[in-house]
Amino acid sequence: MATASSTPQDPAHLVEMCQFLSTLLALQGTNSISEEDKQALLPKLREWNRKHQRQQITRCLKQLEDDP
Repeated sequence: MATASSTPQDPAHLVEMCQFLSTLLALQGTNSISEEDKQALLPKLREWNRKHQRQQITRCLKQLEDDP
């Protein structure tokens, strides 16, 4: 079971998860995501973005930071 502190071992899984999240955010928007959830997710996304530098992770970050 994944937790907020866990990181997928396989970078491909991480990219797939971020692609899925990005799609959901694009379709449903970010208004329904609590500020608490955003603050829990953003540091992880930033860490993964520094480590893996993938477009899907960057896209999630921009969507959650309200950066068009």
